[in-house]
Amino acid sequence: MTPLFDAHLHPSLKKQFADPGETAALPMLNPWRTALRQDFLQAFAEISPKKCFIKPFVESTLVSQASLTQLAAGQYALAIAVLYFPDKELLRLILSNKLFESIVKKSLFGSIITEDRLLGFLNAAGAFDTVLEDLHLLSMSDGQRTVRFYNGGPFQPGAVPALVFSVEGLHCLRSDFDNTDPARVLQNIRENLDTLLAQPIKLISVNIAHIDNSNELFANQAYAVDGFREGAFDERALRPAGNGLTQVGKDAVSLLYEKNLLPDVKHMSWKARRELYAFRKAAGFDQPVICSHAGFAGCWFDSNGESLSDYILAIVPEGPQSRLILGKPNPYFDDHQIGFNASSINLFNEDIAEIFLSGGLIGLSMDQRILGYSDVHDANGMPTNVFPFPMPGGPMPVLTDSDYISASELAEEPVFRTAQPDGARIIRGITPDSRDIVNADNIRDFYHPRHFYLHIMHAMVIAGFLGGQDAVRKMLTQTLCIGSDFDGLIDGIDCCRNVTDTASLRQRFIVEFPKFLKEIPLALPDGLSIEKVADRIFYENGRDFVLSRP
Repeated sequence: MTPLFDAHLHPSLKKQFADPGETAALPMLNPWRTALRQDFLQAFAEISPKKCFIKPFVESTLVSQASLTQLAAGQYALAIAVLYFPDKELLRLILSNKLFESIVKKSLFGSIITEDRLLGFLNAAGAFDTVLEDLHLLSMSDGQRTVRFYNGGPFQPGAVPALVFSVEGLHCLRSDFDNTDPARVLQNIRENLDTLLAQPIKLISVNIAHIDNSNELFANQAYAVDGFREGAFDERALRPAGNGLTQVGKDAVSLLYEKNLLPDVKHMSWKARRELYAFRKAAGFDQPVICSHAGFAGCWFDSNGESLSDYILAIVPEGPQSRLILGKPNPYFDDHQIGFNASSINLFNEDIAEIFLSGGLIGLSMDQRILGYSDVHDANGMPTNVFPFPMPGGPMPVLTDSDYISASELAEEPVFRTAQPDGARIIRGITPDSRDIVNADNIRDFYHPRHFYLHIMHAMVIAGFLGGQDAVRKMLTQTLCIGSDFDGLIDGIDCCRNVTDTASLRQRFIVEFPKFLKEIPLALPDGLSIEKVADRIFYENGRDFVLSRP
């Protein structure tokens, strides 16, 4: 068995939405239970196909992807499991869809998602009790097996996965949302951290922000829900409204370092991340930087002759935010078939350098949109995400992504309010005509792994820029790992839909990545085999990072 590692997954998330009255006979609540596709799709049997526009959301996003049974079957030796309280604006977003709300109210999902549980989260006074419930759920047995909570000492892979933990969002460490006094909020977070650290677990990291504005007291978040916007959900309340890293956020970061915990920069806005890096340097913090479930923007924010503004096609004011319509960077290929998502939720080259030079860890997400894949057509076959880029011979259609920037960050960051698209760079991105040349049945299987390979290759290029072949070797054998975000309401790449597919993706990587590098051309450092690179990225880099933490 080849062991696997994951830096960020949610084996208990959907179990928190289940009927709390479940018993061992109907174990929907048990994280060993895998919610199957048919469990959800049966809800659509009585609904007109014309009204089933949320079916793709259900069958690709809600289907369980990281149950403990799947982890065990998928050869996982060690993973960072997320302790999490669902963002209230996310819950309101989901329930704002009348068809979805109707399905939940009629209990057509059986006991998997219930209205009482969703409303219970919406009305909860605080989040920390749910974090403790997560730990309780993950300690449950399937009747024969119990997952291991690793908390130090020698480590060996076992028959069941071992878990260490992270907390996704500082809001999860709060017991009273009505309490907004900064000093009292920080004291409450300190007390709850002490409670967690007293458990027989190893806690690695805490995200400062998440996907709504509930952590605005600490830091602004990056826009994370464009898929919901395209799916006709009203996601305006989840658009970023804050401004960088606040003083209270700096105090929270200092508290985490005091407890030997790492702030996870995923979900922080670009300005908040940049201010965190500056604060670390000024305060003398030398612990590694972690981004647990990431994609790359594929460009510099503003450095080395390149800027995000080179890829901004249009800036569209929409209420208190501005929407950026972005081209898809691809500095490596001329085939117009793959590219990065340059949205600020992803890591710019400056971020990659900061994490790499700190001795940190980057977990690569398996979310297709984060990795840069965008569909050319929507569910009705209509063109989507397509922008007519002006060219001398007439408009050239290019595929785009969208980002939302808060008014305050737009005002303070000139790059965000400067649309100066570089034609040579834009036309190297994805064109719908090129994407459509592949048969629809095979399109995702062809493109999705190439987006994943593109990220690893890009990390190699940035490392080479920073320090030559020795740095490339370090990037491959220390920095990169898998941080899938499975079961975190994502739409996984088709070649790795859930954790049971990761082993096959690893094998495919061994076969295909060397051929992919030759297309540039680029090569692995001397003496470093593709099999060893796979061992490091899919298991050993993450394992070693976890074992190095106090």
